[in-house]
Amino acid sequence: MTKNLQTLISRICTIPLKEGCNETKIPYLSIYRYTVEKIEMPKSENLYLYVVLDGSIRLYTPSGIMDYMAGQYSASQIDTPISGHILTFSERKDFLALSVEFTLNDVISVVLDLDGNLAERIINGEIENVYKTSADRKVINSVSRLILIINEPIQLAKPMTLKLHWLPAAIHCLLAGKLPAVSV
Repeated sequence: MTKNLQTLISRICTIPLKEGCNETKIPYLSIYRYTVEKIEMPKSENLYLYVVLDGSIRLYTPSGIMDYMAGQYSASQIDTPISGHILTFSERKDFLALSVEFTLNDVISVVLDLDGNLAERIINGEIENVYKTSADRKVINSVSRLILIINEPIQLAKPMTLKLHWLPAAIHCLLAGKLPAVSV
């Protein structure tokens, strides 16, 4: 487990979490805590990024079964999970994950703003592995920054401001990363 992931988990563990989905002040960010093996996946009509923070999970998707460990993430539009089964729990005997929801318009806006032929290179799988690995780390780093402000007064964590500035950077890293399953 990387230092960034450990720091993120430590921050989340300071937040009082109930079993299941925990909504946050940031409308498109939810934190999940489970102590049972069979769980429901986020129910959203929008796209979402699902990050496994602590523990491991088996996701049942339309195209098959995929296992994710702490530090790995999936994007719902690529293979939207139907359900999940916790394979391992953390040392605290729970499973932690989070989801960040975004719209197709959010993604299109980012793609339209990409420099030069980067969008074409991403679509054609022509991004170098070094850049993909860097982009994957930046996804987790972006999520960490959101968690930093989660307990701040709402004036400092304005959802629209974050959506205009934080979300495009996170989507850019997501597009350039190694989906469908990545580990940072």
